[in-house]
Amino acid sequence: MNDKDQVELKSRIFEYLTAISFCATILLASCSKLMFELLFPKEYLTGYIVAPYLFLAPLMLMLYQVIANQFTIVKKTYMNLLALSSGAIVNVVFNLFMIPKMGIEGASLATIIGYLISITLCFFLLLRMKLIKFNKKLSISIILFSAYAASWRLLFHDKIVISFIMGIVFGIAFIVLYFNSITMLLKKKFSKKSK
Repeated sequence: MNDKDQVELKSRIFEYLTAISFCATILLASCSKLMFELLFPKEYLTGYIVAPYLFLAPLMLMLYQVIANQFTIVKKTYMNLLALSSGAIVNVVFNLFMIPKMGIEGASLATIIGYLISITLCFFLLLRMKLIKFNKKLSISIILFSAYAASWRLLFHDKIVISFIMGIVFGIAFIVLYFNSITMLLKKKFSKKSK
């Protein structure tokens, strides 16, 4: 906790976990309809649309907990309450409007928006306190995931082949973005095994 590179380390952990969460969600979304068709009766097929939301929600909570720990280090845990409360209030308000219009998808989307508000508020508070760093790769990850999520939902969520192809394309984009980190990790793993 008191290490000089603690902020850098926490920032990298958050960045990598964000990229992994986004990749895993893209993979799930790209196969969601196919999995529901293969594994469940037809009555449950419409559930494929909310599966990516429900998969991403606990991952977003994990991301929040990773960075919110910084408030404990500086003994300002009330900021944690502020960020979480803001997200919870937004979630409830969005539920009031989105459930009547979109049903279970509206509830799922409201939950994601609530977590997004909590993470964003937490991140910017920590950024202001110089307890976390924001870099280009994280912003590119967010843009890539947002582009996939919006295009999947609006354009091709019901087209299995296109959804799968686009999932691969965006997955490759993430691999290219983190290619140096992946190769460095693999080199360390294989060098340990050879010893």
